[in-house]
Amino acid sequence: MNADELRDYQMWTFQDLGDYLHQDANKVPRGWVEKTLKPQFYEAFIHITRMSAHSFWNQSNVYEMFGLDFMLDDELNLWFIECNSSPQLIGTNDLKTKFLIKMLEDIFEIQYGLYRSRMSRVLKLFKRISQQSAESGRIDYVAWRDQYAEASRNRFEPEYETSPDNSFKIIMDLNREGADAFFGILDEDCATH
Repeated sequence: MNADELRDYQMWTFQDLGDYLHQDANKVPRGWVEKTLKPQFYEAFIHITRMSAHSFWNQSNVYEMFGLDFMLDDELNLWFIECNSSPQLIGTNDLKTKFLIKMLEDIFEIQYGLYRSRMSRVLKLFKRISQQSAESGRIDYVAWRDQYAEASRNRFEPEYETSPDNSFKIIMDLNREGADAFFGILDEDCATH
């Protein structure tokens, strides 16, 4: 293969991987990627995030992208190799370029929806605070502090949720309690420790 053909060949979708593994002496059944591999990725993502959360800048108005590298061994065990902060986003072929464009569009949709949701809640709260101030001539900041913290948390309001074709899947939401925060990916014992 020349360099362009090799670059195209090494860029596989999950569908390509599943087809290859199924063809290879029926090493895996059809649907193995969706039923087995992706849930393993989700669990690994959650554990890696929880393990390293102490070093994240926990600020709702910023985000950072990380690139996680994994490999499968001969027994199809998933192994985490490394994590790169701010990975390069270079479209080295048509498939990767389309993938990156879709990924960035979807990230922006998520960020925009979260910002709009948060601003909608905060503006409604400010209106209530302003009404209290107009009625009483003062603002009780202590009384409003918890409500402001709740209004400014990252969560979608229904009118700003992502479109059904957004390629991201929510696998962790720490606004939820216990195992619910991990959408059934982690069992209760693992989720609470």
